[in-house]
Amino acid sequence: MSYRIEFEREDDGRWIADIPELPGVMAYGSSKREAESKVQAMLEHIEWLDDIDAAESTLENIRTGRSKTISLETAMKKHSLDG
Repeated sequence: MSYRIEFEREDDGRWIADIPELPGVMAYGSSKREAESKVQAMLEHIEWLDDIDAAESTLENIRTGRSKTISLETAMKKHSLDG
């Protein structure tokens, strides 16, 4: 997923990189590039956490029987990947 980054320069010369779609996700830098780099690093962590959350949700669904697992062989056959 991509997000729009907005930049603003403070009166003291620091730059702020802000992602309006994600309240609170912002970073300061002594240059515009540094602020952007910092906020990009924050995005990578957020996306990683989203992946973990999705995986945990899937595992919980499997544990509670709301979702079923199938073997790799069955999945490959289903999608015509069994060669």
